[in-house]
Amino acid sequence: MKRQHAESPHTLGWHRYLVLRARPRILIGTVDGHLRSPSEVEIGYSIVPAWQGKGLATEAVQAFIAWLFAGDTLARITAQTFPDLIPSVRVLEKCGFPLDGPGDEPGTICYRLGKARWQSLHSETG
Repeated sequence: MKRQHAESPHTLGWHRYLVLRARPRILIGTVDGHLRSPSEVEIGYSIVPAWQGKGLATEAVQAFIAWLFAGDTLARITAQTFPDLIPSVRVLEKCGFPLDGPGDEPGTICYRLGKARWQSLHSETG
């Protein structure tokens, strides 16, 4: 991570965002990212079991995507999961990620979201 920050200073702050409930202060999960290439980041997320199924992972991932794409360097965001982890698959689908194919690890699947798609899904109409 230290080398990544030296080579790509714009990635500072991508690691281990904690998702907290405001009152009382309770850790309910994390979200983070790491570079796959100069224009692509892979994200990961986790919500503790007691807080799962409440839409918090979707909310955290959407906020993180918006923050990542607010900069000028990224063109794509990748996420990988196992196909039988239906809640994780649903988070990615709700966030606009299309299925891209097999993941890097055996049995995983990869979702990849381009900046243009994200912007079109979140542009104001009317």
